[in-house]
Amino acid sequence: MRDEFYWKKMDEERRKIMTLIIKILYGSETGNAQDFAEQIWQNLYSKNILTQCLAMDDYSINLLPTEELIIFIVSTSGNGDVPTNMRKSWTFLLSKKLLEGKYLDKLKFALLGLGDSSYTKYNFAAKKLYRRLIQLGAKPLSDLALADDQDAFGIDGVFEKWFFELLENNKEYFVSQPSTSTNPKFHFDILLDDKYFNNNNNNYYPLTIIKNERVTNEQHFQETRLISLFIGEDVKENFRYNPGDVLMVLPENLITSIEMAKNVLTKCKNLWDLPMSICRSSSNVPISPQFVRLFSSQNLTLNALFQYYFDLHCIPKRSFIKKFASIAEDELEKERLLEFCSPEGIDDYYEYCIYSKRSICEFLRDFPQTSSLLTIGHFLDFFPIIRSRAFSIASSPSGHLNEIQLLVAKVKYNIRRIKTPRLGLCSNFLCSTNHGHQIYARISPGIFKYDKEQVTPYILIGPGTGVAPFRSMIVENEFNRKCPITLFFGCRNEAMDFYFKDEWSNYKNLQLFAAFSRDQEEKVYVQHKISENFKELWNLINCGGAKIFIAGSAGDMPKQVINSFKQVFIQEGRMSVEEADKFVELMEKKKLIQYETWNFACAFLLSLSFGLVDFNYTKPVNSFLGLFSRKTSEEISLDRLNEQMIQIRNQMSMLSPTSDFAKYYKNERLLNKLKEEKEKLDKTIFSKSIISSVKINIAVKTIFMVIATCLMWKAEFFVLFKMDTKWFWPLNILNLQNNIFGGQGKEEEDMHQNVTLFSFVLLTLIVKKIWEYRKNNNNNDINFIGTEIFTTH
Repeated sequence: MRDEFYWKKMDEERRKIMTLIIKILYGSETGNAQDFAEQIWQNLYSKNILTQCLAMDDYSINLLPTEELIIFIVSTSGNGDVPTNMRKSWTFLLSKKLLEGKYLDKLKFALLGLGDSSYTKYNFAAKKLYRRLIQLGAKPLSDLALADDQDAFGIDGVFEKWFFELLENNKEYFVSQPSTSTNPKFHFDILLDDKYFNNNNNNYYPLTIIKNERVTNEQHFQETRLISLFIGEDVKENFRYNPGDVLMVLPENLITSIEMAKNVLTKCKNLWDLPMSICRSSSNVPISPQFVRLFSSQNLTLNALFQYYFDLHCIPKRSFIKKFASIAEDELEKERLLEFCSPEGIDDYYEYCIYSKRSICEFLRDFPQTSSLLTIGHFLDFFPIIRSRAFSIASSPSGHLNEIQLLVAKVKYNIRRIKTPRLGLCSNFLCSTNHGHQIYARISPGIFKYDKEQVTPYILIGPGTGVAPFRSMIVENEFNRKCPITLFFGCRNEAMDFYFKDEWSNYKNLQLFAAFSRDQEEKVYVQHKISENFKELWNLINCGGAKIFIAGSAGDMPKQVINSFKQVFIQEGRMSVEEADKFVELMEKKKLIQYETWNFACAFLLSLSFGLVDFNYTKPVNSFLGLFSRKTSEEISLDRLNEQMIQIRNQMSMLSPTSDFAKYYKNERLLNKLKEEKEKLDKTIFSKSIISSVKINIAVKTIFMVIATCLMWKAEFFVLFKMDTKWFWPLNILNLQNNIFGGQGKEEEDMHQNVTLFSFVLLTLIVKKIWEYRKNNNNNDINFIGTEIFTTH
């Protein structure tokens, strides 16, 4: 009887698991979390496991207590904030009405956080959600996993390890069922009439370009434009906004990208203009808001899909490459694609795609045989959808009637080894529009809130295009309660990129402090201007209850600004360092300090560190060191291989060859693979150093050395210890190598370069003195040469 009862209970549990629908909920700002969530859905769907994938705010969060298993993928946006598409759910979960320890006591969950450790509040959204779920009684299936975009293997490496272990350690919840379906998620039906689709663009409405003017000097490297958009009477209700709100703009693919894709998608060459509809192969197929636009668009054709919907400009993710490899037939292309997808090939993937900022259309061009096999049914399975981009509104509802203005900096830069410049999709799309052009957009609430009802002082810090939302507040303030506003603005040059220079003086309630970093020899930034006004700022904060808003790049600027305010609290508020830290935390908690910051492509910043990016406006540096020590791409790759090998060896040291055989063996294979690559690179570097350096570089560089030595031989060394080339003119000859070889460097290298220059000059001087001493005295006594050198000069 016991056995019968046991097996009966086991059957009930098995049936329960078989009917379990696993929810995959994501909070995503740029699409990474959504991409990983859909990868998980695709994996489980292929095993015939019942699952649903959707954004957290698209899920009825009040049903959470009834769920048994949920997988969360959450990214962090801004300064530790939760993404836009999970804010409502997060607010609900913070409710004090929910019973701690009981509300989610039936729920089991797993959580992966995506973040970037270059931010101060790294992966805060995931950490907060994890703690809150446990507080409410939910039980984790695994430890919190945090993926770091700065990691050597990127966020992909952590995701793959975490998901593999999640499936392996919880097999009872992921019971694979035999599947007979091999259909793609979507299929297309070509239509014979025009009776299809309603003209509904998923809450995106038309705006018309009425002005597109450049606001930076024509001589300035950065092209920034003020774009004015007219709000028509029929959509006026859809574009009501408040100062601080953002405009979500749907960009279009550039013509060059579309043509590049068309050239290799040969199976569709006769279908570009035929009307068609799209159907899901299953009701479980996840539909993101971007997909909804496809199901509700009018006159849908392949041309329209490639112009308005498929993102041909984004970097191909590994999930895209995996799908792409599944249809490959050409042996060479298939082998290369599978390498990109493998754990061992993640370094190649980053080198080829991430650091080089290669787009999907370029990827299709580079794999023409496989691209030619793509059918119309693969498109929605493979291609990502164009996502809207957020731009802070620079206009005021009261000051700019029936109009929205955007301050747009055009993103354009060069990457070495790739001829064509890298272009930001939306910024280039907007900057290229003309009068009368129509774009689609919608209003989204911003982080900053301007309160018309309270006369609260505002302290605004907005260098560069970060000033856009503050201009909206400042103009609106002239029409309302007229709060005192202090603005700290920063740019490079007053004559080049001082945005809205001529209008700031018109606002009576505004006090402006402008920092121009390149107009003088010593750089001045907004934090320096803050340091000059400690007393005034302390009075605004302590007596007036001022709010501090910070907008701009998410690099060092926000940290340095906050450090400057901490100094205000320490000096004027008589606080200790610990008290100042706590005071900042309290102000952040009360929303008295808020941030709207962005990171300009973390992978792009990584590529800067690997010497792959070459800005047109970078000035040559006095780089004698560059004659000898500039690293080649192979040497950079070798450094990265060495770092990876160290990481793998550290991982292997913590594993047992017996109990952790699978992981240990996998790491061992990866280590052997890296060793082989290292040997190849060593040989390549050695051969290149002989062929290139000896035959060409050394010969040319020696000429410069001889010229510089001759000049210095004749020179009087009165400025031996002032190595700046402005003082010591003979060394300027060494700058010629920058113009010939395109050598570029960073200011941080100055000390290293000066030491090298000092050594070179000192060596020349010693040789000269030895020669003169021996010539004059005709003997070999040189014991006091060093003393003579430094006492004579």
